[in-house]
Amino acid sequence: MQMRYDTHLATTIAAGSGICFFQQDTSFTTVYITGLIAGSLLPDIDEPSSFLGRRLTFISRPVKRIFGHRGITHSVLTWMILAYLLSPFEHPFLTGLLIGYAVHLAGDLFSSRSIPLFAPFSSFRLKMPVTYKTSGLAENIILFISVVISIVFIQQGELIVDILQGPGIQTLIFP
Repeated sequence: MQMRYDTHLATTIAAGSGICFFQQDTSFTTVYITGLIAGSLLPDIDEPSSFLGRRLTFISRPVKRIFGHRGITHSVLTWMILAYLLSPFEHPFLTGLLIGYAVHLAGDLFSSRSIPLFAPFSSFRLKMPVTYKTSGLAENIILFISVVISIVFIQQGELIVDILQGPGIQTLIFP
């Protein structure tokens, strides 16, 4: 079993809104949120039954066949390479993408199955002292707490103003 996509999205929005709340130079815009969402879902492109995998089967099936689920797409090394390749480009979508990807990995790291930190070079999976079983009560609690945290950050930080006044989704195409 894998963490549900709604939990990945909720934890990512909570983390992404928290970053904007505490770090004033990151704005909670539609473009940034779109990056958060994309990054949150991207690691599960290696699973054809995942939310993203069902929509992109022409990618998810070969990726799973070659690398397996929770293989290279769930590696910290993959995130580091992605961060390095995207580092020359400053764009709120890419910032959100990297944050979303990292939060997804952190969420799966704390699951009972963990993730292969250094795939494809090692299959070592760090076992955290506190884990949760996917699709269980603990995951539902994580989902609920993440939604509450997101609401608090967005409301207290007046981040909704960033969404309404910030650049729209069109800046993904026309920066």
